[in-house]
Amino acid sequence: LKQPVRSGVVLHSIIGNHNGKEPQVESSDQVVHYWSSHLENAASEKIVEANHNGANKHPDAIEEIRRILYLHAGMDQSSG
Repeated sequence: LKQPVRSGVVLHSIIGNHNGKEPQVESSDQVVHYWSSHLENAASEKIVEANHNGANKHPDAIEEIRRILYLHAGMDQSSG
């Protein structure tokens, strides 16, 4: 967090919440707490109901990665 992000770099964040029931600020993926994962300068943030090892495999996370890739490629997601 002490390292500055290079100018022009766009950050996106996908964060796991292992039970989906806690208030977001108190949530965790059972390894990393939300407050530690949250990046103020992120262009987008997606919370998925998953633990630390499953967040990248969650269907909502996969769809969010797809959305981000299309966005940065300058393409309409529906055309892919």
